[in-house]
Amino acid sequence: MKTILLTLKIKAAVMKDRVIFGIWLLLISILLNGILFGGTTGKITGVITDASTSAPIIGANVILKGTTMGAASDSEGNFTILNVPPGTYTVVISMIGYQQIQFEDVRVSIDLTTRLDATLKQTALDLGESVIVTAERKLVLRDMTSSLSTIDADQISNLPVQQIQDVLRLNAGVIESDGRLHIRGGRAGEVAYWVDGISATDVYDGRIGINIENSAVQELQVISGTFNAEYGQAMSGIVNIITKEGGQDYTGYIKVYGGDYVSDDNVFGLYKRILYDSTRSNILSKEWENPLKKINPIYNGEFSLGGPVPLFKDNLSFFINGRYYYDEGYYYGRTWYQPNGAPIDSTVLTSQMKSLYAANGITFGGSSLVPMNPMERTTFQGKLSARLSRSMKLNYNFFWNESYQERAYFRINTNDYQFNPTGTANYQQFNTHDYKYNPYGLPQIHNQGMAHTLTLNHIINPSNFYELRISRYESKSKQYVFDNPNASNDYLVYVKEDTSKDIIAEIIDPFTERGAIKFDSLKYLGAQYEYIVNPEGSVGYIDPDDITAPTSYSFMNSGMDVTRANRKTAYWVGKLDFTSQINKYNQLKFGSEVRLYELTLHSYQIVAATNESGQELTPFQPAIPEVGSVYRNDYFREPKELSAYIQDKLERNNIILNVGIRYDYFDANSVILADPIDPNIYSPFKYSNKYANWIDMPNNYRGTIDQWVDSLLASGTIREYTPDERRAFMHKKVKAKSSWSPRLGLAFPITDRGVIHISYGHFFQVPEFQYLYTNPDFKVTTGSGAALFGNPDLKPQKTVMYEIGLQQQFGENIGIDLTLFYRDVRDWVGTSPIIQTVKTGVSYSQFVNKDYSNVRGVTFKIEKRFSQNYSFRADYTYQSAEGTYSDPTDAFNSALNNEQPVLALVPMEWDQRHTVNAQIIYDVSGWTFSLIGRYWSGRPYTPSFPSSETVGGAAVSGLTTNSARRPSQRNIDLTLNKILMVKSKFRLELFANIYNVLDIRDELNVYTDTGTADYTTTINPKKVVYSPDRVSTVEDYIKQPTWYTSPRQIQVGLAIGFN
Repeated sequence: MKTILLTLKIKAAVMKDRVIFGIWLLLISILLNGILFGGTTGKITGVITDASTSAPIIGANVILKGTTMGAASDSEGNFTILNVPPGTYTVVISMIGYQQIQFEDVRVSIDLTTRLDATLKQTALDLGESVIVTAERKLVLRDMTSSLSTIDADQISNLPVQQIQDVLRLNAGVIESDGRLHIRGGRAGEVAYWVDGISATDVYDGRIGINIENSAVQELQVISGTFNAEYGQAMSGIVNIITKEGGQDYTGYIKVYGGDYVSDDNVFGLYKRILYDSTRSNILSKEWENPLKKINPIYNGEFSLGGPVPLFKDNLSFFINGRYYYDEGYYYGRTWYQPNGAPIDSTVLTSQMKSLYAANGITFGGSSLVPMNPMERTTFQGKLSARLSRSMKLNYNFFWNESYQERAYFRINTNDYQFNPTGTANYQQFNTHDYKYNPYGLPQIHNQGMAHTLTLNHIINPSNFYELRISRYESKSKQYVFDNPNASNDYLVYVKEDTSKDIIAEIIDPFTERGAIKFDSLKYLGAQYEYIVNPEGSVGYIDPDDITAPTSYSFMNSGMDVTRANRKTAYWVGKLDFTSQINKYNQLKFGSEVRLYELTLHSYQIVAATNESGQELTPFQPAIPEVGSVYRNDYFREPKELSAYIQDKLERNNIILNVGIRYDYFDANSVILADPIDPNIYSPFKYSNKYANWIDMPNNYRGTIDQWVDSLLASGTIREYTPDERRAFMHKKVKAKSSWSPRLGLAFPITDRGVIHISYGHFFQVPEFQYLYTNPDFKVTTGSGAALFGNPDLKPQKTVMYEIGLQQQFGENIGIDLTLFYRDVRDWVGTSPIIQTVKTGVSYSQFVNKDYSNVRGVTFKIEKRFSQNYSFRADYTYQSAEGTYSDPTDAFNSALNNEQPVLALVPMEWDQRHTVNAQIIYDVSGWTFSLIGRYWSGRPYTPSFPSSETVGGAAVSGLTTNSARRPSQRNIDLTLNKILMVKSKFRLELFANIYNVLDIRDELNVYTDTGTADYTTTINPKKVVYSPDRVSTVEDYIKQPTWYTSPRQIQVGLAIGFN
């Protein structure tokens, strides 16, 4: 009963804390009349004058056709329309006594001003006719004060891209490395993702938390420069996505396609079978196969539908979008073995073992081809837009996505805390390459993301509007091999032959009555035996200590990933933002935001079950480790964040100025160690931390310390603390962190077709939460090796960014953009030197703010807008990104390997010096050809000397970190489509996408001694002694298919749409 009351009190206290914090924020927000928010709208402004006198026209009407938005010109002919969602509009300008003008294809972008000046001609009669003017997309953005790139729905639809990341990597200053995006030389976690004005970043690891399909995007903006004060918790870039919403007319489409990987490259091949002699002493024959010569299916089905909700006229509209995608992948394995070591293909057995199995009625079939990295993904978005009045709109937005990998094949970084969440050095290392012939040992991974957002948009008057947002975000991730954590095997006993005792080799089932009797008699005779799994029985975990390759340069014949992890990140967001056009020159934004996070993690490594005496059961039985074990990590954390900013945008003819300041407050709501040399509350080393009322052993005591402890326990003088009691004095609460960051951006129009911009800013970012909360109970124990702890007392990482750029238009259709930038990054997350505990041989490290980097570079972009049937865009980036360590855990790994710390700046792992992207779209007679070409120079790696270059028989070592370069990468993607119109409103689109048109096989990774992925001097197949235990061959083991770019992919499909 006391426990229940205590639990209720704790929950009540937590709820009270949340309520007080929320009310406090709301009061601040109301006082400020605003919040921090990611921009979601733009504005249209201009001057209306008389064509004959050039005098301003007062009271002219400016209407966005098909909407309720509009304005009237003032006494100077000026007008401004705020709060315009991104998109393409028709703008109608009219005035009694003047001829009406209709501007078509007027484009509005996020946070930018679209200038639309008009001169009206006087007319005596109103004939209802309009002068139609087609607005051209601006090549030079007068109010762009820092580097950004904007791409709209039409542009995305014409490119050979499948997902948002494909679009993002086409931007100057963006580099893709190991599947993550780096902007302006920063770490991947320095990018913030915003969707419809709400953060969609998974704060645990910095990835985007919800998948947005290309077909749902209205506009995508990448800000790689010194972004405005309204954006926070990012240091290198902002990805701002605005999704579509329903309009006054029904629109929709259905798109389906199928695809296949088509390549003759044997790097993705494997052995179908290898035939041995009866004792596996020699290889008789080998049969190689290339899985890409068969169909490797890719399926895709997607749809969208939008328009007014029936019976509600124009007051309620909807937009829904969904997609199902399946890709079998291009990595394959063969099922020679089960994860528990049981053979599946009889060719891997000796003749004797085949006979012994056969004597027990056990037979084997052949192996099968298994995709190693299949991906299945489902997404859905729904948006309802209700117009409550002419000035008030309510939006509800729902996102849901789920992805499933039945097997995940990649080279796992042992310091990726999705897969090593306990942070212990003795964590079982897992290299998926080794599971080529044991593919079911690979983990399955489930990911799910969901977000609900409610937005109230209220236009107070033509110069002021506010938005109130409430959002709930959740991201979940699960990883395991078997659904059941207690999945166990059925065992048999293999009795070894012993002629001296007349014992023959045989296999028996000791769990049957007859087999148990025979087994007991054989044990009595002293027979040698071992437990083996029953090939026809259940499949489960095996002892982690037995998971090792049978010999050198061999694939695994048993084993699996014994990690099980279940992680959830969730948060509530409350926002109230206000925008005011206080005069024709100044637009003011100011506000604040609150986020209440919830982080949950349950992860562990399967261990051996034990009996009451603590002895491991034989044969092996799996168990979940206890809460205090170093092999287990459980936590629930509730950090809090508050942000506020104020920003002014000044727009005059000769200068545009963006100036603002931002405040960030973060409370990790966690603890750090009070006594760094005795960290573990479950098993402390100091007796004063282990026992209440501890009395030190007198110097003249003649017994041992254990006898002293026993005597004190027996007398009742001391008692052992519970772990929760130790938390009160072995941990101490961390203090909240706060920071101020000023931002400044200027744009100087030097001509009507040229603009120079200069920007400067300070940026702060709370580190990804994985670095705050890894191993939060600080578990270490004797024999566990060095551990790595999270640190909730980390300071915000900070960078100072500078840039200067020039935009210039040449002729009517060509524009360029040249930008120079520099970033100085400090308080980057790294790891501390190894800290020794009071117990000899037990140590740990923890994340600290110690790393540093700087980035400098230049980007050049050229664009030809669509004319003469084609458009063209290209960009070039030169960038140098140097620092102390690329990964926060690099220093920890170096210390474990007894390597000297980095004392000078070295190239970062994503230091891609030269990047070129080019796009061309050609349209003629309803046919559209779209092509993307890329060139990426090689990224760095740390070289080693070839094995032949030795001194006294020892390999030469000590080459500079990241002092060599991988080969460069080239690629061409192509889309071809044909649109057929049916009855004016319906369209049929036939299309084909070809990725990696030339089937180029570039190297993503290399052997450090040769600089190529093709071979290494450290393994010479001709000199490796043959072993009958080896799975496959040495030559096969050297091949690393994940070290090469993906093969050619061809997709063919059709889409049916209407509007």
